[in-house]
Amino acid sequence: MRNENYDMPSVKTRYGDYLFRSKLEAKWAVFMDLLCVSYKYEPEKAVVGVNFFECTYIPDFFLDEIELYLEIKPRLPVDKELRKAAAWANVMGNVVFFHELAPNNGRKMSYSSEGSPIYSRDDWWWSECPRCLKIDIAFKGIPTCGCYSEEELDKMSGGGLKDIDFEKTKNILNAFSIAKNYKFVTPKKIAPLNRRFGLL
Repeated sequence: MRNENYDMPSVKTRYGDYLFRSKLEAKWAVFMDLLCVSYKYEPEKAVVGVNFFECTYIPDFFLDEIELYLEIKPRLPVDKELRKAAAWANVMGNVVFFHELAPNNGRKMSYSSEGSPIYSRDDWWWSECPRCLKIDIAFKGIPTCGCYSEEELDKMSGGGLKDIDFEKTKNILNAFSIAKNYKFVTPKKIAPLNRRFGLL
């Protein structure tokens, strides 16, 4: 997350092994540590082409196990940022934008054959499978672990089985609540939540 295009300046924040460019990025790191999500901060940069110009792009995070780049913004990203991320996604790997600190407003970037960015409308959500506890960022939060059959998921959407908000499990909501209120009194990393398997 960079300072440009935003009304409030970013406050550099030391947490764990990193000096984050903003407190919001550091709070996302707290959230991921609570859920044992492995990440690298600003892992790499590349020159990407945007509107016939070349510019440097550095995604905020790379999530090893989820295999996604994560870009954090304090509000909705502007067009230039979306195009840079789409150009990155075209050659380096998928990028998902999250604004503020919420589990269900992610926008996944891709690139059309005509060279224009394509992004979803808040359809990529953090989720947790109650059966195996896998944390993921998935389309509408639907687990990709295979613990739920297509039939079970269809019944959930049709009301036949108990509807599960995979993006609003107790653990995810607890992690977001702790991260939002985290004070960074010490740079020491926070201990993970003690998560337990569900029976759903």
